[in-house]
Amino acid sequence: MIGALDHVALGVRDLEERIAFLTGSLGMTVKRRGTHFKSGRPIALLADANGFKLELIEADVDEPTFMHLACRVEDVTAEYEQLLKDGCETIRGPHELKASRSETALVQDRTKLQVQIVKYQPDSPDL
Repeated sequence: MIGALDHVALGVRDLEERIAFLTGSLGMTVKRRGTHFKSGRPIALLADANGFKLELIEADVDEPTFMHLACRVEDVTAEYEQLLKDGCETIRGPHELKASRSETALVQDRTKLQVQIVKYQPDSPDL
């Protein structure tokens, strides 16, 4: 069963400028920095005081661009297989993300909405 919404990812042109705005003006904190698995470009995961998380991915875009929704699950492989049965297409199958200490997969539905499913290890910096 798909769990709670975990985060929303946005593509941004200037990662440092967005981080400065979100931490300075909106009071968010940086939980983790890293690089995107495919592009190798910088990413950052930020959170607010209530636990809402926003993943910023540096990209060649003119304005912030929606990239994906991420939901927590208990079993990445089982939920990934169910999403495929429900008509989703694979972007990246189940795999580990060392930086976030998690297992994840990325799919898209028929309208091209990208959905990441993720299960964190108890000591993940993203929790």
